[in-house]
Amino acid sequence: MQLPAVKETAQINPEEEPTSIDPLEAFHRSHVSPRNWPGRRKWTAISVLAAMTFVTCLAPAIFAPAISQTMHDFHQDPGSKLASIVIAIYVLGWASGPLIVSPMSELYGRLWVYHVCNVLFVAFSAGCAASTSPSMLVTFRFLAGCSASAVLNIGGGTVADLFTSDTRGLAMTIWTIGALLGPISGPVLGGFLARSHGWRSTLWLTTVAGAITTVLFFIVMRETYAPILLQRQLNIDPKMSQKAHFKSRTFTAAIRRPFCMLVFSPVVLSSSVYIALVFGYQYVLITTLPGILRDRDGFSTATTGLGYLGLGSGMLISLAVFGLSSDRLMQTMAKNSSRGARPEHRLLPLLVATPLVPAGIFLYGWSAQLYAPWIATLIGTALLGAGLNATLMSLQTYLIDAFSLHAASVMAASTILRSLCGALLPLAAPGLFEELGLGWGCSVLGFIAIIFIPLPVILIRYGRDLRSKYPVDS
Repeated sequence: MQLPAVKETAQINPEEEPTSIDPLEAFHRSHVSPRNWPGRRKWTAISVLAAMTFVTCLAPAIFAPAISQTMHDFHQDPGSKLASIVIAIYVLGWASGPLIVSPMSELYGRLWVYHVCNVLFVAFSAGCAASTSPSMLVTFRFLAGCSASAVLNIGGGTVADLFTSDTRGLAMTIWTIGALLGPISGPVLGGFLARSHGWRSTLWLTTVAGAITTVLFFIVMRETYAPILLQRQLNIDPKMSQKAHFKSRTFTAAIRRPFCMLVFSPVVLSSSVYIALVFGYQYVLITTLPGILRDRDGFSTATTGLGYLGLGSGMLISLAVFGLSSDRLMQTMAKNSSRGARPEHRLLPLLVATPLVPAGIFLYGWSAQLYAPWIATLIGTALLGAGLNATLMSLQTYLIDAFSLHAASVMAASTILRSLCGALLPLAAPGLFEELGLGWGCSVLGFIAIIFIPLPVILIRYGRDLRSKYPVDS
């Protein structure tokens, strides 16, 4: 089955030369390519990108411990659905933003999309902090989530722009640190800030941090998307412009690309569904853990945030292992394999990581159900954190390696499902736990995770053939 053509190719049509030359390959070999920037310049850009990613991922987590205080301030029931909606609506914005952000970045470049979205994020975050009603807060939270989706979606594209496939693992690790530290540190900071200075202080902190990183973006970041840089070069250099011709690119083609990837590529669909599943589990844990620690173990509003250190420690361990081993593994496979390193080799860590997800969710649920010591619950969150972080990093890096030219689109495809699951699963989980209890409710989630344990084996064995049979970039 041949897919609809969603990639706009760039080909040089020489007037004299008998052979065609791919201008993107020639561009990547030139000194102006972002992949050939000095190391310090590339790592500075990745660090600033990670900082903004941290702020945007901090926003939903830092506010979570303050939700009861917020509802009391607005004369609402802290246990109502509205409280869950206020938390989830930000993540739902993450699912909506990619519909515009990703195609715009591949049509017109990454840089201006970053700048516009970062400025809007700061403005909408300030609107959240100044909200005078629940409806105003929900609206601004959704808009802040939409604008925050830029760094989450096209950040992977920037990593692909700056690094070749065999050096991309460490860069992905640095970028992911931002997304990792936000959910870990947010509840801890939010708990103490809400107790000391009120719920609005959590939102003002996000606003100020976003403003600082936005200024850093203006100072440090430059355009990195090769087709845009090459087009600019062609417009400047008459000799090159006579030899090259780019097919016209339309917004319609760009905006449908993520959906074509999800619908027609088994690789993108299966990877995105599993990413969405573990991401949803993370937010189920984030929304349910404070109540367990507070009601069962007597933790205060401030100290419930410390309960997330189990999740964070598991994530940090898997982050360190992946960051130290991923590129080294790819380079080893390139030397020892007759066919060289393939994107599927990024999935080897998943052979160990995927069983950790159901193991962690089982331990988390049953330790809470049976009133085991709170340390057992935190060990469950640590196992889950290690498994879900390794899953996210391995699958995201795999997708970027496999579809590097359209990395922003494949990340958008993944993020749409991921954010929908992250927003909706925590809304459904309370009903599940109320009906079945924490033990059996988490067991249902664990059994679903078990179904995906063979996924890395299938993709490692058949992923290359599936990508060839169902291409999305030709």
